[in-house]
Amino acid sequence: MWRNLLMTSAVIAAIVFLSCRPEYVAPIQDDCLEVWNADTTMIHPSVCLDYPGNENGVVDAADIIFSDYDVQLYNAITDEMMEQAYVSNYQGYEFKPVEPGTYYLRFIIPDGYNFVMMDEGSSMFDSDSDSDVISEAGFTDVFEIQCHEQLKTIKAIIQKL
Repeated sequence: MWRNLLMTSAVIAAIVFLSCRPEYVAPIQDDCLEVWNADTTMIHPSVCLDYPGNENGVVDAADIIFSDYDVQLYNAITDEMMEQAYVSNYQGYEFKPVEPGTYYLRFIIPDGYNFVMMDEGSSMFDSDSDSDVISEAGFTDVFEIQCHEQLKTIKAIIQKL
């Protein structure tokens, strides 16, 4: 009888223990790690020619999208060039997929043109109409891209010498 009582007590204790144990829940992961893919995060830079005779240093209706230049994407933490592209048409180039992180671009334009520099004291995202180039060598400022973000407003404005 004691044996049956002891066995029954052990079964009841096991049932109580197992029913109180919480169910396993996977740790919450950053949305980006779960669903990031090649189509969600990209950088689409462009070069605009400040129309000769109507140069004003900003993009306006008279300006045209430029082609025949190189653009390079750099990792801002390591200064490693991640990708380079030659832009031969007016549609530009999309760096895609781009992992979320910190980057900068370099535009390389043909001889006979120079860059319009970004307004001092402003950032790349202050205005959609000014240049984002900060050096004579065609480098932009450092920027961060988040998961699923699509940066389409980074541009270099150039003028004919």
